[in-house]
Amino acid sequence: MSDPNEPQEPTPQGDPEKLGDGGKKALDAERAARKAAESRVAELESQLTTIEATHQQALEAATSEAATARTEAEKAASDVLRYRVALETGVPARHIGRLQGDTEEALREDAAAFVADIVPGKTTPKPDPSQGPKGDNAKPSTAEQFAEQLADF
Repeated sequence: MSDPNEPQEPTPQGDPEKLGDGGKKALDAERAARKAAESRVAELESQLTTIEATHQQALEAATSEAATARTEAEKAASDVLRYRVALETGVPARHIGRLQGDTEEALREDAAAFVADIVPGKTTPKPDPSQGPKGDNAKPSTAEQFAEQLADF
């Protein structure tokens, strides 16, 4: 037995001229049907190729749009995080864009450093030694003067 998947050599056929009218008509009808089938196959393959190309273009467009949307969503999430950290750490609104970092921890560190640089700490004037009482000839305080006056009575 031969394998049905192996190509087989065509068997020689008889001479179509030896067929009768019925055989010739059947042969012509078979050839016409084959031409029509081959034509239909070619047409369907062309349609399939067009459909595949259209689907491929739609897939590429959808993939591109999805990548753009993903990028925009990541940027929006980053901006929200930056604004939230700035609000919580006291960074002025006009300086929010200066914060650097990809993670919340990095943004918090940068915000803390920025706030420390722009917001001065508690400042008190330094004492001036040239002012105030000097040495022993210091003037007595008001309480001492009052006590001295009462001592005279």
